[in-house]
Amino acid sequence: MASRSPAHSEDAMRKRTFPNGMRRLLIGAAAVPLAVIAATQVALSTPLFLRLIDAAFAGEVSFGYDSAWSWWPGHVHVRGLRVQGEDSNVQWLLRVEETDATIAVGELLHRTFHATRSRSSGVSVVARLKMPRGDATPERLFGLAQIAGFDPLPLKTEGPDELDTEERYRLWTIHLDDTVAEVREMWTERFHLTGSALVTGGFFLKPVRRAQVEGQLQASSLELRVGDDLVAKDLRGHLAVSLHPFDPREVQGLDVLGQVSLRARFDGQLAGLEFLQRMLPLGIRVQAAPGPLVVDLQVDRGKVSPGSALDLRSPRMSLQFWRLRAEGEAALELRTADAQATVALELLSFSLAPLGGFPMPMRAQRARVEVTGDRLDLTRALSWRSFVADLEGGAVPDLQLFEPLLPRGSGVRIESGQASLSGHMEGTPHASHGHIDFAAHEATVSAAGERLRASLHGQARLHANGLGSLDLSGSKVSLDHVNLLHASNAPDWWGRFKIPAALLDPEAQTLVLRMTGDCRDARPLAGLFSARGVPDFVSNIFSMEGLHVSGAVRVAPDEFALLDLRAAGNGAQIRANYRSRGKAKRGAALFSAHGLSAGIDLDHGNSSLVVLDVDSWYARRLRDKDLLARSDPRR
Repeated sequence: MASRSPAHSEDAMRKRTFPNGMRRLLIGAAAVPLAVIAATQVALSTPLFLRLIDAAFAGEVSFGYDSAWSWWPGHVHVRGLRVQGEDSNVQWLLRVEETDATIAVGELLHRTFHATRSRSSGVSVVARLKMPRGDATPERLFGLAQIAGFDPLPLKTEGPDELDTEERYRLWTIHLDDTVAEVREMWTERFHLTGSALVTGGFFLKPVRRAQVEGQLQASSLELRVGDDLVAKDLRGHLAVSLHPFDPREVQGLDVLGQVSLRARFDGQLAGLEFLQRMLPLGIRVQAAPGPLVVDLQVDRGKVSPGSALDLRSPRMSLQFWRLRAEGEAALELRTADAQATVALELLSFSLAPLGGFPMPMRAQRARVEVTGDRLDLTRALSWRSFVADLEGGAVPDLQLFEPLLPRGSGVRIESGQASLSGHMEGTPHASHGHIDFAAHEATVSAAGERLRASLHGQARLHANGLGSLDLSGSKVSLDHVNLLHASNAPDWWGRFKIPAALLDPEAQTLVLRMTGDCRDARPLAGLFSARGVPDFVSNIFSMEGLHVSGAVRVAPDEFALLDLRAAGNGAQIRANYRSRGKAKRGAALFSAHGLSAGIDLDHGNSSLVVLDVDSWYARRLRDKDLLARSDPRR
């Protein structure tokens, strides 16, 4: 057999070894990613991996999930993901039912978790700001979410933060890009959104150093709660928001909202206004039936931009104040301009009645309250500068509507009558003023044993400091066709009165006023001061026409008083004081005409005639503290 040449043998050997090398290379190339995948799967399935991640974030951020796997290096699929964290300013919790993410593996070497792409469903985000212990009041804590793993109170840590120094800083950075998430819940501070929304954008967090958010939200059906109170439902619209980069060490508390810019356009249904109760003074309550809601809002670094607007309508809104209840169709508007914001509440075709119901309440065509304040700033409480209020077309079919507003035990009764009124009020947080124009027809009133029917018209001038007493100085009233029902054959009485000073205290149910004016005669006093054997000249003074009068009136619970009442005309004069407290009645009246004088003394309802040393007697009676009451309405 012929032998092979050396050259031929070398060629054959190369042919055999080349395929073997290729196989080894291919096997090795395939084994590396398979080994990485296998190692990743093992790591993702053991608690050790989570403990290593938690340690890497030094307790500032913690992770958990129900299951996770990876089919290629840098790609991971997770179910039941929970990420919880805090820094010096915020505590937060992220829950995701299912997510698929691509991770920049190389950046892990630089302590950065960078998801370059993620698609998630069933997302819930809860966040709340930390606060100093002294700020943890019930009002500040209202509506905050409870986050498992954190204390019920989100308090700031006292003392220096050991992570402030760069030498000690070893926390990982979280960076999310190209994020698309189906969100079911977003709860920030007391504002709680639930429903269905699609969120896209990105997120960057370097704990205790830097935070930044850029995102958009498309809502198909959301509900908004403030605390436990449902405010809006069926919300649809779009939101674009930016949380500008900031250092949590330098920006604290509500100042974080100063880093927020957004553009929002939503419409939906107003569900209620119960959340406003915590913002209103005691004694004022507001409720609203569902109605359309439109929000067009733009915020630039925490400040609401000009052109922003809020409109809501309710077919039935009620407002309770001063033992009254107003109810009717309502519209609320918010408008913003360059340096101010205006909130206006308008009630149309509404009713007004005392609490507890009334068969014939007051009706009005329109009422409007407009409040103007500084430009809205999310970092500061709302500060208002002025208000304007108007009432148009008020009609009262039965004056008994106002009887519950009279002081208890005053002895004044409103029996019947009708009225019309309108008014205007404007002011600042410190003071306000305005007027109410009124007219009443066939008003029947009883007081101190007298019953009268009259028509009246006039204007009540209003001056107020805050929500306390009302100064009614400058008011005026005219009474016509007054019929003293105990003397029906007498001609009708009339009076024209100006009120230079008056003070109404709704809380104390007290009215004190000084008045001056002209009237037909003194017959209204005849029922108060009557005694046997009264001289004819005194009886004639009661019916003397064309009197000019002045004096003071005090009405309070269980009290009615006429103070230093003076009447003069046609050479005759009357001076009188009268006070009833409960069933006790005291009074003194001095009558003078053409050189003659007489007095009538009321002692607990028993009347007696005084004809001797009348002036001295009256001076002594004025020193009786039980007879006199405080008559200065400005004190």
